[in-house]
Amino acid sequence: MTRPKLWTKDFLLVASTNLFIFLCFYSLMVTLTVYTMDKFHTSASIAGLASSIFVIGAVLVRPLAGKKLALIGPKKMLVASLCVFFASTLLYFAADNLILLLGLRLIHGAAFGVSSTATGTIVAEIIPPSRRGEGMGYFAISTNIAMAIGPFIGLYISNAYEFTMVFTVSVVFAFFSLLASILLTYKQPALTEEQMESLKSNKLRDYFEFSAIPISITAGVIGFTYSSVLSHMTSFSAEINLAGAASFFFVIYAACLLITRPFTGRWFDIRGENFVIYPSLLLY
Repeated sequence: MTRPKLWTKDFLLVASTNLFIFLCFYSLMVTLTVYTMDKFHTSASIAGLASSIFVIGAVLVRPLAGKKLALIGPKKMLVASLCVFFASTLLYFAADNLILLLGLRLIHGAAFGVSSTATGTIVAEIIPPSRRGEGMGYFAISTNIAMAIGPFIGLYISNAYEFTMVFTVSVVFAFFSLLASILLTYKQPALTEEQMESLKSNKLRDYFEFSAIPISITAGVIGFTYSSVLSHMTSFSAEINLAGAASFFFVIYAACLLITRPFTGRWFDIRGENFVIYPSLLLY
């Protein structure tokens, strides 16, 4: 029996879009703490806020993004949000005070929240159901590659060149994410009248799926743990005189993710999610 095709043009384009979005995200996330401390002479906690407020913007916009994606269409929302994402990245060059930088990070994060939600929606619909675990595993590799290369690029450039070079490279990443999204030919399946009426409703349940709360809390704790390392690895490594070696931390971390993604995706399809998640949580 022939297996449904996974590696289509649209799958590769949406994975590429996701890759460049996260390259921009990670290259800035690991360097902005030190940049803020050096340029605006802030404390480590305020500098950490300049880095992490990006994520606050992404979290705040996501409940609204889900409904808008269904009403307007994932591709239209993806392209529109990436236009804002690209413009926000360009404006880092003009952010000459702390308040402006914080506001820009919040807007940039909101655009990231919409675009990353859109890529996840699109890829979930174009992957054949029988290969969902495998396909999502391969799609997640685009994030893992960014997780390795993004911090490495950001830390290397910030140590070797003027910090504005980090902004320049981030602009390039944002541009390629926008270009790849425009080339997508994905079309949203037509919605029924009942679905359209449901999307126009404004009840709390229309914005939040309460059955997803337990797994969301689990994912949140995992993300909180990693983000703490991500935001302060640069300043910590400089404090213990290991700034040059710190970038390799992310490379090794991501290499392990890349190695495990293909076969854990197959395990998910064959044996179910519990076979994968419980050992993974113990190892984490």
